[in-house]
Amino acid sequence: MDPPRRADGTVDFDAWGARLRAKGIQGDLATRLAEARAGAAESVAEIRVAERYRDAGYVVELVRPDTIHPGRHPDLHLRGPDGSALRGEVKAREPGKPVTRNSLNARIDEAYDQVKHSAEGNGDIVIDASEAGPGGLDQASVESFLKGKMSGSRTSPVGRLRQVDYLEVTYRAGGVLKRSFMVRTGDGDVNGPFTEILK
Repeated sequence: MDPPRRADGTVDFDAWGARLRAKGIQGDLATRLAEARAGAAESVAEIRVAERYRDAGYVVELVRPDTIHPGRHPDLHLRGPDGSALRGEVKAREPGKPVTRNSLNARIDEAYDQVKHSAEGNGDIVIDASEAGPGGLDQASVESFLKGKMSGSRTSPVGRLRQVDYLEVTYRAGGVLKRSFMVRTGDGDVNGPFTEILK
């Protein structure tokens, strides 16, 4: 989800905030916009993902950081079109740094720890590496990583990321913005990886 931009190509945060409020995104939007305006890649990623979920029909709340339990607070509280509650965890790769297996693994593990210990008990993880630098993993490598990272049934003792319903990495490969993802279906089994070209 691209933010609105001025004629010089910079993000128009005032227009973006107005667009997000008009769509009904709830919670700590003002803080996220201020952080994004100051250059925080993680806040930009959280806002982008929040807008995507809202456009897909979810009720979306950007959660205020918990200073008592830092690192444990959710990025997003989500309520699906069917009324189900879930948690959204968003992580960003630092702009200019390549996407590596280690960087993906660390961010997914951190997000999963948050999902696992959340009140909802399940959720989605989105890794935004759209601003990553060159020299990182290609599509085949990202897909191979995801297939090994999220596997098995929700009830299987050897299943991986059993409390995750959706796992996504957005990245550039060969100058093309792509999204590779895994989906856990209603029966608890995993499907994927799937890859879409965004632009």
